[in-house]
Formats: sequence, C-alpha cells, structure tokens
Amino acid sequence: MAVFWQVRHHEFVEIDDELYITRNPHVQQGFTAESVRWAVTSFYATNWHPVTWLSHMLDVRLFGLRPGGHHLVSVAIHLANAILLFLLLRRLTGDLWPGAFVAALFAVHPLDAESVAWVAERKNVLSTFFWLCALWLHAVYAARPNAVRYAAVWVALAVGLMAKPMLVMAPVTLLLLDYWPLRRPVPFWKLLIEKIPFFALSAFSSYMTVLAQRTGGAMAPLDMVPVSHRVANALLSCVRYLEQMVWPSGLAFFYPLSHDLPYATVIGAGLAILTVTVLAVLAMRRAPYLAVGWLWYLVTLVPVLGLVQVGRQAMADRYTYVPLIGIYMILAWSGAAAISKWRVPRAAVAAVTIGVILALSAAGHQAVAHWQNSGALYEQAIRHTNDNYLAHYNLANRLFSQGRMDESLPHYLEAVRIKPYYYPSAHFNLGYAYAQKGSLDDAIRQLEYVLTVQPGHAKANNTMGTILFKKGKLDEAVVHFGRATQTHPDYSDAHNNLGNVLFQQKKYADAIRHYQESIRSDPGKALAHLNLGNAWAMRGNLDQAILHFTEALRLNPGLAQAQTNLDEARKLLKK
Repeated sequence: MAVFWQVRHHEFVEIDDELYITRNPHVQQGFTAESVRWAVTSFYATNWHPVTWLSHMLDVRLFGLRPGGHHLVSVAIHLANAILLFLLLRRLTGDLWPGAFVAALFAVHPLDAESVAWVAERKNVLSTFFWLCALWLHAVYAARPNAVRYAAVWVALAVGLMAKPMLVMAPVTLLLLDYWPLRRPVPFWKLLIEKIPFFALSAFSSYMTVLAQRTGGAMAPLDMVPVSHRVANALLSCVRYLEQMVWPSGLAFFYPLSHDLPYATVIGAGLAILTVTVLAVLAMRRAPYLAVGWLWYLVTLVPVLGLVQVGRQAMADRYTYVPLIGIYMILAWSGAAAISKWRVPRAAVAAVTIGVILALSAAGHQAVAHWQNSGALYEQAIRHTNDNYLAHYNLANRLFSQGRMDESLPHYLEAVRIKPYYYPSAHFNLGYAYAQKGSLDDAIRQLEYVLTVQPGHAKANNTMGTILFKKGKLDEAVVHFGRATQTHPDYSDAHNNLGNVLFQQKKYADAIRHYQESIRSDPGKALAHLNLGNAWAMRGNLDQAILHFTEALRLNPGLAQAQTNLDEARKLLKK
C-alpha cells in the first residue's frame, strides 16, 4: 500500500481514461438497463469486456468523477491479487517463504505501476483477480473433483475473460499447475480433454476480441507490420521484459514500434529464449518449477507480443502483470533450493530479501508518481524513450489547450518530424499556432498539408480562410470558408468569417445570410449580431440594424463598437 497510496491524489489521465470514464456517457449513467445492455453488446474502445465496464459504472455510482476513489479501487484489487497469489502458492506447494517472496515481488514491482495507477487499466487487475480465483478453484477441484467445482472454475474463467481477454491462455496455466506443483496422477490426454470447455471459452473470447479490434480498426494490416517484423519484435520484447524486471529503469507509458530492428540482436534474443527453454525442459524432473515458471512466462505473454499487432506500441509494462509471476516463481524456488543446499544463514537471506523488496518498493513508488497527471506521464516518456511521437504529440496538445502555444510548438514539430504523415491534427495545430504568432507563411504551409490529406477539414479551412482574408486574398478566402461551412453547416465561426469576406466584397445580401446562419448555430455570438447589424445598415434597413446592435450589447455590454454603431444608426433613423 505504501507504493500505491499516493494515487488517491492522482488525476485521471488523458489516455483512455476519457474513453473509459470521464467522457463516456454510458459509464456515467451508472447501473441502468440501458447501460448494462450497452456493456454486454458494445465494442466501444475496440474491446469487448462487459465486466470491466460494469466495474467502472460501479465506481461512478460510488465516487462520481472524483479520481481518487477510482484509483483506490484499482489499488484494492491489486492488493487482493497479491494476497490471493500468496495464499494460492501456499496451498499448492505448502511452502511459506517462497510464496511470500513471489507475492511481495508481484505487489511492489515498478512494472506493475501502469496496471494499478492507470484507471483505464482496471481491466488488467480485475481480470487477474478472476484468473487467480480460477487457479484456486482448480486446486480445490483437483483435490476432490466434482461437477460443481469444475463449473466454478469455468465460471471464474468466463468472468475473467469478460474483464480482459488476456485470460485466453489461462487453460494452459492450469495444465502447467497440474504438472507442478499439483502433480496430478492423471494421464496428460485426460487432463487435456478436461480443459476443452476452458479452451472453448478462450476461443469465443478470442473471436469477440478480433471482431472488436477489426470493427474499431485497431489491428495493423500485414503490409503495415509484416509477420517477420512481428516475430522479431516479439523475441526482443521477451528479453527486454526480463531486463526491465531486473533493472526497472526508463519505464514509459508508450514504447514506439521500431521498424529498424538489429538482426543480430533479434537472433541473439531468439537463441537465448530457445536455450533457456531447452534447459528448463531438461531440468523438469529435477526442478519442475524451472519449466513451469518459464513456460508460464512465455505462454501468458503470447497474446500481447504483437504477433497479432494491435495498437502502435512495441511493448507495454502492463503486459508483464501476469507473465512475470512465472519468473518470480523460478527465482523463489530456485533461491530456496540454493539456500537449502548451501546452508546460507537465515540472517543473510532475510537481509538480501528485505533489501530487494525495499529497493523495488522505492522504484515502484517513483514509477507510480509519474502517473499523477498526463503532463508528468508524457514528459517521463520523452526523457526515457527515443522518437516517442505519441508522447510529443500528446504533450503538445496539452500545452496547446492550456494556451501555452510557444511551448507546444517544439513538441508538434518533433511529432511531425518522426511521423510526417501520421498526425494531420498536429500540422493543423502548428498552423493555428503560427497564425496566432503572426507567422502566416509558416501557417499556410502546415495548413496546406492538412488540406491535402483532408480537404474537408473544417477547422483547417476556416483558419486558412482567416489567413487569406488578412492577406487580402478575398476570393480564395471565400473558397475555404465555403468548404468549412459545407463540411459543417453549423460551424458558427466559419459562417461569421465568410460573412465578413462577403461584406468586404459588398455582397451584403449574401453576407446577411451567413451572419444569420452563424447566429442560428450560436445565438449567443455577440460579434455575429454586430456584423449582421452592419450588413443591414449597409442595405438601408436601420430597424434591423438597431435590433442586432442592441442584441450584441445585451450579450456583451463591453462591445464598444456595437454601442458606437447603435448610436449612429439611431441618429440616422431620426433624420
């Protein structure tokens, strides 16, 4: 708890928390018939995980949109997972201290910060809870098999899969535990048949997941990420996760997928994985925990290694939440065997163990602190990774939304340098920022790119029209404002701006029409009323002019030009 207690003061972050909670109207409804139906049937956020949606709905019912409560629920589930893991290993093996060591590593390791401190990753800790419950129930079933106990395992796996499809490899972990530490005296083929209903659950969950990812366009096509590249990245990721487990530095919320992987390193990683696998299998009879732990690690990583590429990341800390349990088991029982063989003094063992846990706790506390808000998260990723276009882009957007345009520009420029064709919105914001700074030619270059990629981009057309208007290119400005209003007929600013250009061209009737459209879309737009009043005055309709000058002043009493024009119109009307 000392590692994660700080999250009670953390904010929601912009990445996915908006999709899952803060801008999700279904979740914010709480438990209603409509929201439950949506949770069960929706592929929203390119996932099918109804239990996770229900969990977030319960949080909103209890805490509203106060982030501290949401965070602490995730911490509580993580703590329950650590306790359940300890109790499970204690029951399975009868060993106290190795199980306690595994649970302690699981509880405090910095790689778990992402799963616990990120509210949108509730699905990870929640699905793991049901996974561990299924393992416990399987141990109960293995001791005294019957239909009720078997059904309980099936239900736990089903609920876990509806929290996150990471559990698709859970049936394999059951088989591993059957070998060790359960050592069930049952032929393997019977154990395999016994797991068929569990594999059927995994198959259904996999189908729903692929359907959801394809529906949302999250799956990368083969021509974008070839199979050879996926395999290479998977091999490197297996090794890098182990490196991060041993030395958890340079962690980030996003690791960009590199398209330039060194073949020598890839081959070395593949050979290392193969060698360890062979050695672990050869030692199965003498030290079964080596094979079980290593295969647990590899098997549970398979769904998230990118062989079916989903998203843009090469790897992610959250993917290690369950797999590293296998490595922790290897360390714990290998250590126990070595201590027994070499008769290491208990004081020395205790000192080393406590030192490791305290060091990881300190590193974990620091890792959790980076999740305090979105800005801290993006800055950490930029410091610790190379060419992290997503971190630069997101940080630029955050600074831009705060009005810190000068600070946002370098990050937008870095994002488009790394991914020139990936972020039209980055080019747009660059163009808008340049326009605000008065660098009109630079702004035009950025906006031209956006409009080449997305000719109907309403905001880009509106901004381009504004710049061209300033440059006196009225006909070109009309074209761009016209495109903006065609794409979004309710775009009040674009209608108002188009009216201004037409007014300058003395096309007052057309200007009036667009000012009226601007007011229809935004009745509280004082400037549009002022402009409409000016246009009516030029048409000689002073009554309408006075009406709109008066409305402009009602909406904005400080609009001096409206007062001046109103006084002038009244004088003319008296004459």
